Amino acid sequence: MARTFFALELCLRFDATLTAALTPLLRKPEPTQTHGELWTLWTQAARHLTWRKATWVSGCWDFWDDDAKANNMYPDWIEGITKEKGVREKGMLE
Repeated sequence: MARTFFALELCLRFDATLTAALTPLLRKPEPTQTHGELWTLWTQAARHLTWRKATWVSGCWDFWDDDAKANNMYPDWIEGITKEKGVREKGMLE
């Protein structure tokens, strides 16, 4: 099965309404969730972020539609968000 990879990182101004909406969603994922349940979860999160677009300060995204690159880059991307690997100096929304 071919894999694609899409990652979005956003820097947001604090918004209590958005925090209240996202917190229960982010605590929800379980290893046993189906693809459909995860799709619903991420769709809800995306809607909340879109509705509060005014809070967006900066961001960046990555997309790979090549199976080998997606497989190879995913662990590297995870390491970049879980360890100090490098600092992005300029966001795309600036």
